[in-house]
Amino acid sequence: MLCITVLFCLNSINQLLYLQFDEVWPYINSVYTMRVQKYECRLWKSSKPGTARVAAEGKVIKRRNSSVRDKHLCYVRIKTSRPVDGSAVTIGRLDEHTHTQDIEESFRIKKPSILVGYIKSEAAKNYSSAQIFHALRSGITWDLQHDREHHGCSKGC
Repeated sequence: MLCITVLFCLNSINQLLYLQFDEVWPYINSVYTMRVQKYECRLWKSSKPGTARVAAEGKVIKRRNSSVRDKHLCYVRIKTSRPVDGSAVTIGRLDEHTHTQDIEESFRIKKPSILVGYIKSEAAKNYSSAQIFHALRSGITWDLQHDREHHGCSKGC
């Protein structure tokens, strides 16, 4: 299986079989957010923050409490191409920018969907949060340092 740090670093254009892409993408999809026909690093906050609206009765409708990130923390953008025949997916960077954060920081901001799905499935089985935590700790290990050494990715690639 292609390691997740290769898709995080993306030093060259990669071509994956359609099934390989669907297998690997849930491990890295939390790093990127979809824009029109491309993906941007989740830290690229390209739009301005929302403002409070005033309802018809004059009451202010507030947005949920969230911290405001600085704009343009990371400029990485990638594009995926899926041919109609579904044989292969091409993934490549749109420019020469590199991530300003490491993959652990990206995972701290938002967890990968494969991990969220696993936690939800275990919670549906009525396991306690401590049991789920211990299962995660012993069963799912991502050796990111090993991936970096074997695939030539730097920490903030």
